[in-house]
Amino acid sequence: QGKRGLGMELDGAVECTAHLLEGLVAVARVAAGVWFPGDAYDDAAGQPMAAVGAVQGQVQVRADF
Repeated sequence: QGKRGLGMELDGAVECTAHLLEGLVAVARVAAGVWFPGDAYDDAAGQPMAAVGAVQGQVQVRADF
């Protein structure tokens, strides 16, 4: 019987917007995710692969006219 489970991924993000001046907007965003590999990624000895995670941040200032 072959291994087929690909795993599970969880993601989340938070975004905050601030109106600085008339027509000027700042946006800050943080996103994160983690992947829990399934048994399809076990190595030849049957050991499971470790979870993989990432975090990304972004700051943006734009003119809204």
